[in-house]
Amino acid sequence: MDPFTEVDTDIQAKQDTGALREREGTEKTIEETPPENQEVLVKCISQNLGYDGGKPVAAYVIYKCLIHWRSFEDKSTNIFNRIVQVLASATEVPDNNNEVLAYWLSNLATLFLLLRRMSASASATTTPVTSRAFKQKLVAFIEGIYGMITDNLKKEILPLLELCIKNPGTIAENTQPLVAHWLSIVEILNSYLNLMKANNVPPFLVSKIFTQVFSFINPELFTRHVHL
Repeated sequence: MDPFTEVDTDIQAKQDTGALREREGTEKTIEETPPENQEVLVKCISQNLGYDGGKPVAAYVIYKCLIHWRSFEDKSTNIFNRIVQVLASATEVPDNNNEVLAYWLSNLATLFLLLRRMSASASATTTPVTSRAFKQKLVAFIEGIYGMITDNLKKEILPLLELCIKNPGTIAENTQPLVAHWLSIVEILNSYLNLMKANNVPPFLVSKIFTQVFSFINPELFTRHVHL
């Protein structure tokens, strides 16, 4: 058992009857959250809600609803399961649509950061296993989307990298086409950067994506030059 949970159990055992009644009232309030409200949330976040002041709306809608319903104090997994189902469906995009992926990367990363901030400011005993499991699933979604976007970027620039180092010949013969290929690579990188900015993806994730891509470019060039 979590040591924090053991401490909490001892404290609760010593609380007076009034505090116990208050806790029972809270549990009753949580249980009485109307199912139709959850349905409204699910339908709402299934749409692209865009951004407000640079903040992804869906992330804040989910967060505010969970706080209002006191879902993080509840042992039920229903609302968390419903949200996860929406996320799983929304991120199964055809041809790895980067616009959709960037939208959800922004929302899920923001939601995770909001939940982490909440956990840091609250007692560990107020976070049941269900909400911790929900955060773990968020991380899995974020990692998956991050990986898809990074792979898409690599796939787009790889053919151009191959053209840059294929049959180089003399510098005079290849200066113009090489410049054109490198400019195309820069254009692709800029398009992804602009996409991340337009969707307000947290800077640390944008940095990780481009760091990984540049780490891919350098060995790729070196390896291919060695075999020329």
